[in-house]
Amino acid sequence: MTEPCDTRFCSLFARSQGEQPVGNAPQTRRFLVVEVPTPWPRNFLEAPTLPQGLGALLLRAYEARIDFVPVGVVPDEEYSRPGLTRVMWLRRPEGAFARFERGEWQLPTPRVAALCEALLFGDGLEGFEPYRSSFSGRDLLVCTHGTVDVCCAKFGYPVYRELRERYGGPGLRLWRCTHFGGHRFAPTLIDLPTGHYWGFIGPEDLDNLVFRDRPVFASKLRGWSALDCFGQMADGHLLEREGWGWLDRPREGRVVRVEGGERAMGLEWGAYTPIQHPDPPERVWVRLTCHSPGGEKEAYEVLIERAGVLQTVGQSGGEAMTVNRYRVREVREASNYPKRSALGARRSTGEDPL
Repeated sequence: MTEPCDTRFCSLFARSQGEQPVGNAPQTRRFLVVEVPTPWPRNFLEAPTLPQGLGALLLRAYEARIDFVPVGVVPDEEYSRPGLTRVMWLRRPEGAFARFERGEWQLPTPRVAALCEALLFGDGLEGFEPYRSSFSGRDLLVCTHGTVDVCCAKFGYPVYRELRERYGGPGLRLWRCTHFGGHRFAPTLIDLPTGHYWGFIGPEDLDNLVFRDRPVFASKLRGWSALDCFGQMADGHLLEREGWGWLDRPREGRVVRVEGGERAMGLEWGAYTPIQHPDPPERVWVRLTCHSPGGEKEAYEVLIERAGVLQTVGQSGGEAMTVNRYRVREVREASNYPKRSALGARRSTGEDPL
């Protein structure tokens, strides 16, 4: 007789099933990070501590289909200033890049909604110049939003606490933050300004996460938010192969060919992703272009193929669901291809160019 699945903690269940986090980072062009004291209800926009007018503004931005990820962070005794609220705005530059461009302000809380409106809708930002602040280091945002999922509090908070106590310093700020998706990969965090998402982070990973002085733990990578899910898989594979220096190389990527499951491509985040889609692609070819440390332009073409399915859960206590597994089958430098490479076609011809 089959034992019933214990789904009380979604991240423990997902890990026990061998689910890989890679490909599960929300793709975005912008991050909006605002200091918001706890308590946080399940719906962050209903928090009683949210700056006045901010919830309605963010809903208006969603309705206008502005591409951004909103995150609330708990004010910190060391970083924050009484009576002022910090706002961070990170946006991706055009073309190949390695880090999101950052702007930061500390201003009276009643003015936060007006600043965010200027950032989201692009009008009137010059009036906030007196409140600008500067920071050129890293921000690690650890999800501890337990009212969304118990795993984020149970597993996320201890990781935040250890990071804050052991690693905080002039070039690294550590934050407790609101839900940003993927609690089945808890403890999960966002690494800014690169825009990488990490999952299943444990105490044994923290030195390498902060100092990047050992081989890359690609099994903990959810993905680079500049790319779609298959781009994240390709980029993560090359990060593991090339080492941490890969993060410093300006790069961009795109899907150049899909075999099967075309209906799963190009869907908005929050609907089905190809990883969850019932009619998934069987094979996907991704082209990544990057700049080497010497400035030369390089390109890689990566073949990703479906490798079956597994059972996971989307939230603690939820029902099991089926997700697709993918693996990188082959990577080639694009310079090795003839000019008339079959990879230029969007649809399959039945031939495997790799």
